[in-house]
Amino acid sequence: MTDRRPSETINPASTLREWRDQMTLEQRAKLEAAQAAFSLLSVDQLRSQNSELFKEPLSPHVPRPIALLWLINLELTKRGIGPRWRGAPAYIAPEAAPALPPLALVTGQPRPMSYADRGRAMLRWIDLEWLCCQLGPDHTPEQGSWRDIFKWGLSEGVATQIAHSPSNPHRLTERLGVSDMDCFALRGLFTQGCAKRLKTLNSKRLKSARGALLRDADLTPDQRTRRLLWIEAIELADGSPTDAARYFGWMTGTRPSRQSAAEMRKKLASQLGFRTGCWRQK
Repeated sequence: MTDRRPSETINPASTLREWRDQMTLEQRAKLEAAQAAFSLLSVDQLRSQNSELFKEPLSPHVPRPIALLWLINLELTKRGIGPRWRGAPAYIAPEAAPALPPLALVTGQPRPMSYADRGRAMLRWIDLEWLCCQLGPDHTPEQGSWRDIFKWGLSEGVATQIAHSPSNPHRLTERLGVSDMDCFALRGLFTQGCAKRLKTLNSKRLKSARGALLRDADLTPDQRTRRLLWIEAIELADGSPTDAARYFGWMTGTRPSRQSAAEMRKKLASQLGFRTGCWRQK
């Protein structure tokens, strides 16, 4: 069978390894110092660097941005921050996924990869690394040949195949066997159910609620930020305190309790006048 993947594939693990191999001892020492420094940065600082690096050209021929992005995102996984909340651009809206053009033409001749193609491929790699850590070796995807990516760690061959697959993200995520709940943390892959739920976060009601919180002079900036995140977590969780606590943890790297999520839902419902849907007291 003809290989129809783009000729310049994104493989951050390989890029980092090859970049390191080509370095002098002095350059390698600087890279190791930078990697160690990432562990000392705050989550907000890591998000900021992640966002800035995604603005640079992502090409296998320019290894620095891809390699540093990979190191930063490995650190954010260690901190428990889901890919959706790492400051990376989306490149596409989840609800637009079925209409996306494929990453490679079906004629057997790969087209040049665009900026968005490379960005989407990088996001899929980041999603896959997160999923391997979250779902563990016992996870069984619908696509049997992809099981090794969970069982034995991030298989570069399988990950590259998924990252550059011409299938739309909805179908890829189904083949990976990822639930809607786990899908909410991802940035480059999503199910149809996940896409519908994410779209509701831009409703007029929630935009109005966010505006009210931002104008509340009695709240500190940190309190505003946390309450805005709690609104998103509670909406994604459809009001479940257990799930909302999990999402808030993925947003912040903390481990809030179910009780704290239930208390925040009650407080926000009272403050913002929410009485229906996931804000109704159960």
